[in-house]
Amino acid sequence: MRFFKNILVIISALLFVVCVGIDGWYLYVFYYAPDKLIDNTYEVGLQVLEDGTTDYFAKIKYHSNRNENGLECFDVQFNYLLDENKTAFFSQGLQFVGNTKTDKIDWQYYVDANFTKVEMSYVADSWYNQDRNYGFFGSYRTKDVTSKVYNYASGNSYKTTTISTNPINNDSVFKIQLGDDLFNMKFKGTSTEMEDDNFVYKEYGGYSFYFFWGVDNYNYYYAYYDSYYFSKLLYDAVKTLKPGTKQAFVFEFGDIFNYYKYDASKGSYSDTALKNADSVIENLKSYYSIYVEVVDDGVQKASDSLFNMVHGNANYNTTGQYDVDDYFVGRTVLKCDIYDFEFLNIIDNYYALKLKNSFIESYNENRDVLVLSIHIDLDVLKEKNIEFIGFADDSGLEKFVVLDCYTTETVNGEIQRVEVQL
Repeated sequence: MRFFKNILVIISALLFVVCVGIDGWYLYVFYYAPDKLIDNTYEVGLQVLEDGTTDYFAKIKYHSNRNENGLECFDVQFNYLLDENKTAFFSQGLQFVGNTKTDKIDWQYYVDANFTKVEMSYVADSWYNQDRNYGFFGSYRTKDVTSKVYNYASGNSYKTTTISTNPINNDSVFKIQLGDDLFNMKFKGTSTEMEDDNFVYKEYGGYSFYFFWGVDNYNYYYAYYDSYYFSKLLYDAVKTLKPGTKQAFVFEFGDIFNYYKYDASKGSYSDTALKNADSVIENLKSYYSIYVEVVDDGVQKASDSLFNMVHGNANYNTTGQYDVDDYFVGRTVLKCDIYDFEFLNIIDNYYALKLKNSFIESYNENRDVLVLSIHIDLDVLKEKNIEFIGFADDSGLEKFVVLDCYTTETVNGEIQRVEVQL
């Protein structure tokens, strides 16, 4: 019995020494060890489908209306993967557009009326006076009196555009590719922390007098990291660029998204965000390669926009002119290419084209308000060893009004366009 008691005493003593050592190490790290900086860098650039098709995660087109001949218009397009198999893109977009030629896109900060203020700090200036600081959250929006916001969606690069049935919000998920991995990406939204990056302004909240001392109250206001905050940052950056800009830029943002990594073995996503701990600082940076176009003119017709819509109208046109890029006898031009056709082998490597049934079914109901503009890329067909000889007798084109049809081909380094008679 004495033997077992001795063993128990020894084990207890060892456990006590280990615990004291762990506590001592923690106190040393907490008070004396240098902070450890952990970098999580997410580079969001070109997204690539399985068939090799590429597109930028985000595109911007800004009509500044410096020439005062249209409307100021700021388009932000988000392109993301439709599924984990990377078979197609889906796109949503926000359009901020002035109401009249003299209206400007005017951003304003609105306090969240449902947010309960939080006490951030309580500082004693002296024994008789203190400062109490409170934090509030809010969001940026544009003023309705000068501009409107539209949320569009498309599954075919805005050949056809609809008002989104699932508008972008704090729960929206963008499926993207970072390197060889897939991620779901969400705006932080209501999980945003109060930081210097999203600080908006400070105001005096009044003086509270107590029996022996008084308190100066200050209110600090912060913005949620949401789609409007993201758009405002881009708007502020892009409006300083010179007209005629057409190129990709790398924008650096802070910790405005949550990232969830895809685990193919489990078929699910997990949160990859590191958690801050004592002596650990997470420095999360995100770099986005975004294609930007800046135009001096105001937007004047639907085709000027990335979304082929202005103010929710695919027929928007204030020019009084209708051409091949826009409209014909009051109809909307639907641009189609070789991917909208089936290839019928006539002989050897000679093929005739026929509209896909899926295309006909999609647009048959609205064919009375559509005209087709058909582009045949001969360079792509040559890569597939296909010689284009025209359209099949039952090509399906007879169901539609065709505005024009043309081929393009690179000859001696220049792209030549040739009209095709149907």
